[in-house]
Amino acid sequence: MLHTFGLYDNQEIAYFSVHNMGHYQMLSAAVTASPTFSWYQPSWEIDYSQLFFREPTSICSRHPSFTFVLRNSLAFPHGWMAGIDFYGYTDSYEPMRRTAGLVTVDARLRKSFFQDRLVFLLQASDLTKSNRERWTYYGTDVISRKDANNFTRNISLTVTYNFNATRSRYKGTGAGNEEKKRL
Repeated sequence: MLHTFGLYDNQEIAYFSVHNMGHYQMLSAAVTASPTFSWYQPSWEIDYSQLFFREPTSICSRHPSFTFVLRNSLAFPHGWMAGIDFYGYTDSYEPMRRTAGLVTVDARLRKSFFQDRLVFLLQASDLTKSNRERWTYYGTDVISRKDANNFTRNISLTVTYNFNATRSRYKGTGAGNEEKKRL
């Protein structure tokens, strides 16, 4: 199933429609590394994807897309952790759509108390205010574009209390053994 775009009755009325198309293939691969260097714990990720679509009307086939992620975590004494994450996306392609790439940055600061029972997490998303929705649909005699800021920039504070931080479980004392013997 594929969304297509076209003109209604060759007038200036555009419409979206869903059509059954021939199959297409997607090739994806990812490489991730997460070394630990004492207080610095980075995580690097590179994702590759490429669409193989042989429909003659498809403009967006056979272009690779890449995602680059760098997560930086810093562990400090006394329950403090900090992190800054970088996300980069190249242009991505679907059979009838091209989505523009972007780069964005997120940050976080975490403090735990009472052996991780109480945790404060302060997060800031899209610090560079660059997370924009930009795409182009290619249809029959129609091209539709969107370039908008979705206002994903935010700051949040999460407070968590863990009632069972040690992950211990009630083991029981065999209270059901008499009932099992009776059966």
